[in-house]
Amino acid sequence: MAEAGLIESYWNLEAGVRPRKYYRLTTEGVTQVKLRTTEGQAFAAALTMLLA
Repeated sequence: MAEAGLIESYWNLEAGVRPRKYYRLTTEGVTQVKLRTTEGQAFAAALTMLLA
């Protein structure tokens, strides 16, 4: 996902604590989550109609 530009990471190097790596969505990542959520909901609705 990082290669696709959907997430980015950064290190927290706070003194006295083990280094921690954090991840966050990029703007493009947020856009893709919204798009795929909408697609998933449409797919679920279609399946519900088929099975009803």
